[in-house]
Amino acid sequence: MRTAVGWCAVAAFCVVLGSCARLAGVTAPGPTPASATPAASTPSRGVGPLGLPSERCGDVTAEWLGEVDDVATFFTGLTFRFGDGSVAAFKPSGEVFPPDWPKAVFAPDCGHAALPLDHYGPLALVPTPKLREFLASGQGAVVAQADAGTGPAQVLGDVRWADARHVEFTASCCGGASAWRASVQGGVEQLFFAASAPSGLERLDGGYRVRP
Repeated sequence: MRTAVGWCAVAAFCVVLGSCARLAGVTAPGPTPASATPAASTPSRGVGPLGLPSERCGDVTAEWLGEVDDVATFFTGLTFRFGDGSVAAFKPSGEVFPPDWPKAVFAPDCGHAALPLDHYGPLALVPTPKLREFLASGQGAVVAQADAGTGPAQVLGDVRWADARHVEFTASCCGGASAWRASVQGGVEQLFFAASAPSGLERLDGGYRVRP
């Protein structure tokens, strides 16, 4: 009985100090790996190395490329800096112009990134943990695009997150315009359509309207 009590006391002492690797066939748990640290739940905005805006979610930072003049900032590209110091550039499949870029890259909960693949779409919705893989291979994203039917391609615009699971964007062509909502799980729905919208659409609290 005394021997058993003695072993219990020693075991408790070892657990508290964390200095005993093995006692009576039981391995003491090691420290929690750094990779298990939960990512930030909301994006934080700052300034990147080039003096342009950046967005950080956990150990991933989106850094804008572009030009700044006396009137406005023109975004021309995007790179991602990871926690290990590596940097990967986002390479769209087609040409993307300054107005095509989203107002915010990351979703409000940091769970996904929205990246335009071309001036005419589609839009790639990438889970943040798979971002490195997507930048290297183009795989792992949900692709969202306005349904143009048999008509001509429509210009992508006004990309922004509506909530953590949905992103909204406009599509315009031939004098008309429409607004769409895409889910990170797949699928798009049309929110608004105007056969004539020469100046595009304007976002309101309750939806959209033709810009005067």
